[in-house]
Amino acid sequence: MTISQRIFQIMAEKGLKQNELASFSGISTSAVSAWNKKNLNPAAEKLSIIADFLNVSLEYLITGKDSVKNTNLSDDEIKLLEYYKGFDECNKCRILERAETLSELDAEEKAKKETEKTKKKPPLKFPLPPQEVMDAMDSTNFTNYGVVGLYIAEYDSPVSAGNGIEIDDAQAEPIFIEDSDEARRADFVLSVKGDSMEPIYYDGDRVAVEKSDFIEVGEIGIFVYEGDVFIKKRGNGELISLNKKYPPIKILNYDSFFHKGKVIGKVEVVNNQEGQHKK
Repeated sequence: MTISQRIFQIMAEKGLKQNELASFSGISTSAVSAWNKKNLNPAAEKLSIIADFLNVSLEYLITGKDSVKNTNLSDDEIKLLEYYKGFDECNKCRILERAETLSELDAEEKAKKETEKTKKKPPLKFPLPPQEVMDAMDSTNFTNYGVVGLYIAEYDSPVSAGNGIEIDDAQAEPIFIEDSDEARRADFVLSVKGDSMEPIYYDGDRVAVEKSDFIEVGEIGIFVYEGDVFIKKRGNGELISLNKKYPPIKILNYDSFFHKGKVIGKVEVVNNQEGQHKK
């Protein structure tokens, strides 16, 4: 298709008349008529003003292809651009000013929603231990039946190494554990329930947890998802079991997904009455 054929095709689609094109462009009506009858192309210097009259890009007028339509813009976005090109410079400035105002209002509204979202506290799955437990944990080192160790809070509900365990208002009690680097870094202890984290963590193991509200991908942590508490390896959008017989748990609702802490290893508990080690 030639440029002149494309001009008259667009005019026919939009219901435009030859005398309107002539009046808009300053080209004589006879010249416009000649393009149609003799299939002659307009002079190159006239193409830009003709494109403005037709409300199309110069690229589209010449080639029949429009880069705007190849940028994955929606029909509404393309229509807005077409409307914008049809305005004079004064009205274009007004549109830009209004668009900037709307953009600022939209940004404020999004920031407000984000602030409200961060204010929503996660469900209290691991409440603070009683004061006497915290007082005991303030003492960094003890000797109990000849074993050097320290006290730390252990929550009485286990953490799932399977399909999830629901914990509501778990209670903390002080336990006496053998001194180690993991024990000194830990903020609290949880016991493992299930076999999905084998061969590293087995059912009944006690794990030392360092509080953290963000666990990196690839790290093992304690997570609350939709009311259930897990010990899992964090993946991209999923929680991963080390035991291959368990499929990953896909995270579909991030409003109900919380990081509680990083698992830093196992701890050994010392029996207070006998001075003996036990898991």
